[in-house]
Amino acid sequence: MIKIFCSFNNLPYLCRNLIHHLLRNNPELRFGFNKRMSFLKYVLCVFLLSSLISNENSYACVGNANFTISNPHCTTSPVTFTNTSTGGPLTYSWDFGDPGSGGNNTSVLTNPTHLFSTFGWFTVCLVAHYAGNCTDTLCQVVVVQLGPTAGFTWTPNNQCATIPVDFTSTSTGAISYQWNFGDPLSLGNNNSTLPNPSHLFTATGGGTQTYVVSLTVTGVGGCTNSIAQTITVLQKPDASVADLLTNFNNCTSATSGNPAFSLTVTNISTTQATNVHYHIDWGDGNPPYDTVGDYVNTPHTYSNLGIYYLVSTVTGSNGCVAVDTYKVLNISNPSIGMSSLGGTAGCGPVTYCFPVSSFQNNDPSTVYKFDFGDGTPIVIFSHPPPDTICHLYDSTSCASPGSQFVATVTAVDACDSTMSTVNNIKIFMAAIPQFTVGPDTIGCINQPFTFTNSSVSGFNNVCNTSAVFTWDFGDGSPQIITNSTNPQTHTYTTTGIFTVTLSASNFCNNNAFDTVHVCVNAPPTVNFTVDNLTGCAPLNVQSNNSTVSTNICGITKYFWAVTYNGSICNPMTGVWSFAIGSDTGSVNPEFIFTDPGSYTISMTANNGCIVPPDTLSILVKTIPTVVITPIPDTCGTATVLASATYVNCYGLTETYNWSFPGGNPNSSTLQNPPAVFYGAQGNYIITASSTNECGTFDTDRKSVV
Repeated sequence: MIKIFCSFNNLPYLCRNLIHHLLRNNPELRFGFNKRMSFLKYVLCVFLLSSLISNENSYACVGNANFTISNPHCTTSPVTFTNTSTGGPLTYSWDFGDPGSGGNNTSVLTNPTHLFSTFGWFTVCLVAHYAGNCTDTLCQVVVVQLGPTAGFTWTPNNQCATIPVDFTSTSTGAISYQWNFGDPLSLGNNNSTLPNPSHLFTATGGGTQTYVVSLTVTGVGGCTNSIAQTITVLQKPDASVADLLTNFNNCTSATSGNPAFSLTVTNISTTQATNVHYHIDWGDGNPPYDTVGDYVNTPHTYSNLGIYYLVSTVTGSNGCVAVDTYKVLNISNPSIGMSSLGGTAGCGPVTYCFPVSSFQNNDPSTVYKFDFGDGTPIVIFSHPPPDTICHLYDSTSCASPGSQFVATVTAVDACDSTMSTVNNIKIFMAAIPQFTVGPDTIGCINQPFTFTNSSVSGFNNVCNTSAVFTWDFGDGSPQIITNSTNPQTHTYTTTGIFTVTLSASNFCNNNAFDTVHVCVNAPPTVNFTVDNLTGCAPLNVQSNNSTVSTNICGITKYFWAVTYNGSICNPMTGVWSFAIGSDTGSVNPEFIFTDPGSYTISMTANNGCIVPPDTLSILVKTIPTVVITPIPDTCGTATVLASATYVNCYGLTETYNWSFPGGNPNSSTLQNPPAVFYGAQGNYIITASSTNECGTFDTDRKSVV
């Protein structure tokens, strides 16, 4: 049996492959086609041949050929084919559809690999051979991507390991890079993902050392390619020395009275066998130690206090030079003092100054850190610090431990640190009065204002928050004095603009105040009229606002609303709207009433005063409705007494019009017409209509048989 997986775009190529396999596995077949054969006939022909062979062989096969394909599919790396055929085939035949690979285009292995000779679409076919001369074939299309090509150069080569090597990628088709410098002793620096990295090799000794540097690049589709090249580095000597007794540190013994520091430098270089020259610069201006031969140790004495940098330079037999630097500490922990001038308890914001002392003999590398204890940023000075340092305290110390701030200065050098402190810095804060007015700063006579106390109470000299608040409402009424922050209410009995003052007093201040101006208006006289209290739908109603407002300040704002009260006739939905250019806040809005019924227009005026709204009732009419009472059919002659149900829809006048074609009488203008006589059999139509000032109702009709 032959199975093939393909897309429409590959049909011509895949069908040629299919024909090839049909002929190869069935030599008795002959296949040909005219070059002018249409594509549809071509595919149909191949399909029929495939079905023929499939039907001929499938009856004997006990399994199916099948396989999976590894990813990615690249020209730079082999593709692995995993055989998953069932039924226990005896042998396998693979055709990779890659004639450019020469003899590697076929395989009889169970699970082969194949490196495609170029990129493109390839039809890979597996033929599984079963007992009884039965075969099953599966073909799959493999899309092979053009993989990247890895390459790089470097400079310098064969140079000392003290010089970084610069690598430049010459790769093509790469979108990511993975370098391995083959130098595990460089730890985290042994790898890089940069296109063009640099690396400082760790080669130590007196000769040369090689490293295998590899670059793996990744291209589109996950395709990879790698290259490895060997570079040569001249080993660097080891310039390590040690002070085995004091570790270059005289911090515990250095004093101005005894500044001398003697130490012994020991050669601990790991490359002594290949070192040819040693040079030690003591960093204190004294002659250096220099020797062309090996040494074990050498002494030196530093005569003055200070920090020195000892530089050990070693030359290897290959000419490479290494340099190591060591810090020699011939100093002690620094000296520092900070004192108080007294009087450091008071009301903030306040500036206190602190004398700084005992720093003159410190090493120039000393750093001074001032922390004033109030949460402000630390202030840092290099040597020397100022003789006096001042700080503005603008927050209370009452929330701090002991209700005080502690100011500190810390002097830090390479040996250690020293701290000096000033305590008992106590900062109290004045009360800060502030308040708000509600519901607004514009109000009305005989209606209360509410004043909300939002003051910051501050802290007294015993760190409590008590304060005295004094309210003055500016209208001559008695002041209110309280230690409570509860809201206050006040009602003005005259109009005007009044200045409300809130004063606050505590240990740190006396009568600090906040003020707000309030305006008191007289209530407006609310009134309005309309041009139409009643009319036919749709009814336009124009308002005329005659409200009187004698405002001291501010403006009068209006709010209009409409209430639908119901209707005796349809539609009973109460539809209305503001006319274009009008809204709920207009001074003189226009209304449009679409549906009949009873409505109430209300207007509220607000100048800070709350007053009842003015209202007017609107009645919207419409044409009347008529419904004729059903009339039963009769035999022979008939006398009919017609009646109807009328709804006038708020009309003031109403007329009626009955029509009785074929009857006697044949019409009437009465609401309840007289009896009508019909003397002959037939089908008669009775009609009725009603008219009021809004119009005539469309005639209702009933039949009489």
